[in-house]
Amino acid sequence: MKSVGMSALWIIAVIGFTSVLALSDAAAQDTAEMENRGGIRQSCATATNPDLVCFPNQVGVWKEIDEPTGAQLARLPAGQRLFLSKIQRTASILSRLKVFNPPMGFSAEARVNQCCEWGRSETAPYFGRIWLKFLWFGAGSNGKPMLEPEWSRDAEFLFNPTDFWDGSLQLDLADGRHVAYAPREWGHVNGITLYLNQRDRDNLYIFITKGSRPLWVPLTREQYLIALIRKREAEFAKDEAEMSPEEDAGSRQALAQGRAAMVAPLRSQLRAMSAQERTSQAWVDNPSEISPLVAAGAGRPLVVFNPDYFDRPRPRSDIQLIVVRLTFGGQKLDDIPPPFDDPSQVSRHRLWEFVREVDWQQVAVVMD
Repeated sequence: MKSVGMSALWIIAVIGFTSVLALSDAAAQDTAEMENRGGIRQSCATATNPDLVCFPNQVGVWKEIDEPTGAQLARLPAGQRLFLSKIQRTASILSRLKVFNPPMGFSAEARVNQCCEWGRSETAPYFGRIWLKFLWFGAGSNGKPMLEPEWSRDAEFLFNPTDFWDGSLQLDLADGRHVAYAPREWGHVNGITLYLNQRDRDNLYIFITKGSRPLWVPLTREQYLIALIRKREAEFAKDEAEMSPEEDAGSRQALAQGRAAMVAPLRSQLRAMSAQERTSQAWVDNPSEISPLVAAGAGRPLVVFNPDYFDRPRPRSDIQLIVVRLTFGGQKLDDIPPPFDDPSQVSRHRLWEFVREVDWQQVAVVMD
């Protein structure tokens, strides 16, 4: 299969440059007045960083850069241009939110493009994304506001993705689909359901679907064991192939013993399963165990992306799925609803404001 060409459109929105030149005259004057009053600089001390300073009132501006334009854009197939126009329309909706007009205390960089899913069939729906990064203002060495990119929080909109879930166990089926923990419902905000990533528990997801086809299908216990056996066998085969001729017999024997210890129990477990057990959903608590499968309810259920989710006869320009990944980062979200504990994370607070302000029904209109 051929891959879809990358980088069909970029919109880069940069909000709140620290340079006064990046601000409008009025915004620069407002910023100067607030600095003179001492109102925008405050301590955001935490237990791990008692000297932390943030600027929750730093004023920003929304800026867009479209790429490609002109002849490059004209050379794209008509269907691809239509698809990209829908993503651009979504970016326009987001840019008008209150949190960005003006943005306070943070900078945002939004990249809108078509990339990052290689190997997609030329008959598959087009894929694209809006990657919106929230970068908050901290104090530079001169005490003035500067961006803190390492503390950014992200909102990533993925259009027609097939590889998007951070709950993956780093285990694939033979067809390449990732084995993952099932997303767990976390809460409801502004008419939309948020789901928790059950692996790291620091990301939230929104799934906007079209039609009645399920996005996920359960992974069976048989599928899980077959995939795990294949993975472990491949790892041991790779280790064996990399052994030099000088390796002594003891090293080779140790490798064989390791393979037997890690693979034989899985084969025995698979042979002993009844037909009903083979087709029941797999549950795993600790995937690093020699035999990770546990009884239903004792761990976390496993799923894979539904290979029949997309309606293939529909035009490639149709948007059939939008996945929004919200990366709050650095804080487990199991039992911690906003507002968040860490006052330094201006971008985290602004990201939550963003989620609450989005008209998700209006975002879903691009799927019509």
